[in-house]
Amino acid sequence: MTSIVARRGQSYLAATRRAPYRHASTIAPAPVTPAEFTEHLLRCTPPGGWRDSIAVANSGGPDSVCLLFLLSSVLRERKAKQSDTAGTFPVTVHSIHLNHGVQAANAQMESVAASQAKRFHVPHIKISIPWTTQSQSGKPKDQITEEYLRRARTALLYMAISKLPTRCLAYAHHADDQVETSIMRLSCGSKDWGASGMRPVRRWGMGESKDLYRPHLRGMQTWIVRPLLDIPKDRLIATCEANGLEYVVDPTNFQPDMTIRNAIRGYLHRREVALQTSPAINDILSIPQNWKERGFEDAIQNLCPGRSTLTHLRSAVSHLGKQLELHEVQATSALNRAVLPSPPSTILLSVDKLLGCTEPQTQTAIARRIMRYVSPQPWASLAAIGHARVASSQALVSLLWDNSRTLHSLRTFTSGGCVMWQAISLGRDGEIKYRLPEPHEPLLWLGQRAPPPAGKVYNLHFNVTERLQAALQRGQPKFTCCYDNRFSISIHLDARQYVKVKNMVWSLPEMLEKGKIIIRPKATLYLPEVVWERNGEEDCLLGYYRPTKKPRSLQWTGVPWVAAYFARPLSML
Repeated sequence: MTSIVARRGQSYLAATRRAPYRHASTIAPAPVTPAEFTEHLLRCTPPGGWRDSIAVANSGGPDSVCLLFLLSSVLRERKAKQSDTAGTFPVTVHSIHLNHGVQAANAQMESVAASQAKRFHVPHIKISIPWTTQSQSGKPKDQITEEYLRRARTALLYMAISKLPTRCLAYAHHADDQVETSIMRLSCGSKDWGASGMRPVRRWGMGESKDLYRPHLRGMQTWIVRPLLDIPKDRLIATCEANGLEYVVDPTNFQPDMTIRNAIRGYLHRREVALQTSPAINDILSIPQNWKERGFEDAIQNLCPGRSTLTHLRSAVSHLGKQLELHEVQATSALNRAVLPSPPSTILLSVDKLLGCTEPQTQTAIARRIMRYVSPQPWASLAAIGHARVASSQALVSLLWDNSRTLHSLRTFTSGGCVMWQAISLGRDGEIKYRLPEPHEPLLWLGQRAPPPAGKVYNLHFNVTERLQAALQRGQPKFTCCYDNRFSISIHLDARQYVKVKNMVWSLPEMLEKGKIIIRPKATLYLPEVVWERNGEEDCLLGYYRPTKKPRSLQWTGVPWVAAYFARPLSML
């Protein structure tokens, strides 16, 4: 199937005359105005405000071309008015196009993406999956899958924005995409949390072990925004047509056998046509034609029972998203009351303060937030929240909201996300006591990293000597690494850095030549310790101690040119 190009003055209906899956509509949709888009953009503002620049993933399709047009128009208008946009809005926008190189239409999409960026006076870069040499994972081109393409796309887009003066990437996912995502997740067994669809703003995260490129700590400061999630597809098309924008309709979007999302899109179209053209249809379940479509219809009925149209489904998913945000806000308030000071990478909770939170959805939000905070699994990965299994979050909810104090309820417990829980008490001086609380003492739970499996603790030992030597040779001012997906460890690189051992002064190059620098876990909390090992001896470059005035806190100690901090936030984003 060849690509379909809508050029200036040509309607989407004319351009898609060969595309069978356009949602039916009886009322002409209104274009999105810059003022309306501004409101949607503000709702996507990352915590701390916008940086100077934002990048758009520009496929050359109508959605991303529309997003690039609206974003560039708003920013250009504010610049012309000399509005103060510091932190409130981005100042500049970049366009990034990824050529997958797997179909004939990709060259045309690349050309249109570049031409539209040029028309909007937006800096544009193009990248390609390097099939001609070797793919990112070494897979031959004829063995690619949709999952592989997704991971390749994510990796290459991140590497592209890392070279730009931005830490924010905007996607053009819209309200119809939200409906498809919700149905896809529900048909795979998700509950309300998954059915609420994509978030308008979220951290990029640390990446997962299967990813082709993992951003680690940099991903924690990088944001993904989706300003169009509340806007239907037909209004984006109307915006393109009203402003004479050129775009390419990807023909693979209309091939139901290619992806489950395509199959859902095709079923929604046929269902919408049936509902609008045959008002006498009483049995909505007669529309599905196979077992897969029956699963889609079951998901739709779960989301919005009855003869629900696409408009109803959009509203239902939007409502779920707003409810989720409300529960997250309530979870933040409850955690602010219940969290007590504790060592880094741990969380200490007062059960008495949690009991006031009785809403099940908020309890689930708290459980997932805690797992993600303490877990050694990559932040934002499903593994960090127990693979989003209901059983994982409910097991933790049952533990934290149980004040019965029976021996069974106070047992040490490992929840999803590799987080271990134990009931503890506090001494008179506030020191943590690893014993069960007495009846007159408050019930407290300490969550910490679970011990690695037997024989796997050495997986947390890292020799960074060669990496430090290479960084020194390149003239890097600082070496930074992510330890156990939990800590950022930085070593300032300067030949003048030294350590004094037994009245002898060793410079950093000498230390690297005579021995090795190791990062390893220490004690039961698995906090990082940086040591210099040589000839059977070792000296601590970074460790921690417990100050007497603040018994529940830990402070780092060691040489001034080695530092560490806990990198995982407890916030909702």
